[in-house]
Amino acid sequence: MPANQGTYLSRGKNKYNTHVTQTFNIDNGAGTTIDDVWYLPYKTVLVAAYKVYTEATDTTGAASANVRAGVAAAGATVLASTALDVATAVGAAVAASLLINEFAAGTTIFTRHTGVATTEVGQYYVEYVYYFLP
Repeated sequence: MPANQGTYLSRGKNKYNTHVTQTFNIDNGAGTTIDDVWYLPYKTVLVAAYKVYTEATDTTGAASANVRAGVAAAGATVLASTALDVATAVGAAVAASLLINEFAAGTTIFTRHTGVATTEVGQYYVEYVYYFLP
């Protein structure tokens, strides 16, 4: 039996990692929110953020739902409140604009989805690309 190799943690530039939120259902209810919490144990730099669709969205309605992220619950300091995309195919990754990208160790990022009440086909998650600083 091989020896335990421990946990590898990539650190520094060019050692990118990804964090994926839970999958959000667009029609979870008008104004109903779902939060995904991500704790950053080390000083972290976000490189990019994407809305990745796991189910195609309809041609209308999805734009009434939104996603945002902040360092406080219901905040929008990391990602501004952004409407979801209509007529988006499965697997589409749509870039989201980062407002800040460097975080101290011990920071928590709250990603909030706000849904719609109408029957709207579509699901997505938010994918963050990041690296830890040494």
